[in-house]
Amino acid sequence: MRFARAWPVGALLAMLLLSVAMNLATSKPANFTGGDAPDYLATAYHLAHHRVFARDPTAAEVAPGIGREPGYPLFAAALMSVDPGLGAYTPECARHVGSCDLAQFRLASLANLMLVELSGVLLFLLAFRVTGSMSASLVAAGYTLLNLHMNRFWQDPVSDRLAMFLVVATMLAFSFAWGTRCAARWSLFATALSALTLTKAVFLPYSVLAGLGAFLWIFARPTDVRSKLRILGLVTCVYAVLVGGWVLRNFAVSGELRITDNRAGLMLSTREALDHMTPTQYVASFIYWTRGPGPGLARRLFGPELTAPLGLEEPDGFFLGGQDRYNGRVEALATAEHIDILAASARIEREVIGEISEHPLAYAATIFPVLYRGFWIDEFALIGIPALFFATWRSWRRGETLKILLLSVGIYNEVFHALVSLNIPRFQITAMPCVAIAVALAFSALARVLSRKARAIDLAATIAPARALARSNALIAAEASATPFARSTTIGGHDRKPG
Repeated sequence: MRFARAWPVGALLAMLLLSVAMNLATSKPANFTGGDAPDYLATAYHLAHHRVFARDPTAAEVAPGIGREPGYPLFAAALMSVDPGLGAYTPECARHVGSCDLAQFRLASLANLMLVELSGVLLFLLAFRVTGSMSASLVAAGYTLLNLHMNRFWQDPVSDRLAMFLVVATMLAFSFAWGTRCAARWSLFATALSALTLTKAVFLPYSVLAGLGAFLWIFARPTDVRSKLRILGLVTCVYAVLVGGWVLRNFAVSGELRITDNRAGLMLSTREALDHMTPTQYVASFIYWTRGPGPGLARRLFGPELTAPLGLEEPDGFFLGGQDRYNGRVEALATAEHIDILAASARIEREVIGEISEHPLAYAATIFPVLYRGFWIDEFALIGIPALFFATWRSWRRGETLKILLLSVGIYNEVFHALVSLNIPRFQITAMPCVAIAVALAFSALARVLSRKARAIDLAATIAPARALARSNALIAAEASATPFARSTTIGGHDRKPG
């Protein structure tokens, strides 16, 4: 009995140690000069040293501004306050590779690795709540902890690991609140969802859709309506205070009601660029965006000139070209009409949306390769993606509402990024906890099927000898009744013994 209780914990600890060892062995130097890292670090610097939220790339004091989501900068600022090395960082050193000591970022990288490990532990708990199986829970934890391709950039000071952790925390909080009237549990869920939104703003539309869906569901099933409305009102109030408070802060600073700066228009511009793929590039994209041999195979089949725009580093490609065109249009409009960048970006964003609406068929067609592209963040994509669709379908067919709602986070993440961005695989890191839960659900369902078949085989193996013995006895009895010597005879109502 002790072993039966202890082995899952021992297995989880072993996976945690193996995950840390594998990630440390395959780690690369932190990238603090490329992508989103300079913005996050500059904002964290101003928070830690000047108590001001701004992303200006300077060590000098600046006025409050609007920038990226506040979640990761607050996290990084807290690390700067306790680590003298990271605290010595200045935004200027991100302009040139080699101008900062990489050792400065050791704590930030290790904090990201800690978030990966904590995500695995919380997934273990969440999977046990929805499957009731320790084995399935270990599958979910291992799926995340041992997913090397998903975790390969853990050392970079960006928000991805924090966002993944918050997705798991939000799902776990929701699973504890589901089916209860406990205000504390629902408040904890709303707080976690708010923190997730303030770390990845893409979850604002999800939260709004979920709230509207909950409101309609309450009246579609009119039982205990008042209690459900009170819970929905509580969640809405907590979310509105936290997320709405940040939006109002940005409005006071910039005059714009928004969570972040002009990221939406930039993403839409790169997405709109894909609508201009040629038919040959459309076919090539499925091959090129397949992890591993995909890019090389696409170049051999279609030629390097045709496939080059599909790459992230190509200056005239869909990604960098879309970004450069958007930034150029914003700057040109701001200069020509003497307006600020935020106002110009809002205008260009509306123009980009209009351009997308001019070719709806091309936009709809390109959803499929863009959706496919995001699948390949997953080391085990050939298992995980089918499991996600299977678990969602099975939960829907069985009417398992909690499981459907948990998996909806991953489905939303997959589809939303395919609609509004190039869906670079790392964008799907916030879908991966749902994929892990889906694999656990599929594993649990398969284990039940195999268990039933095994019991059926054991039962058949037990019944078969008994049936064979019964048939043998019946044959013996039939033969005996057919033999005169073995048959008793009756004369005058008395038995006459043979012989």
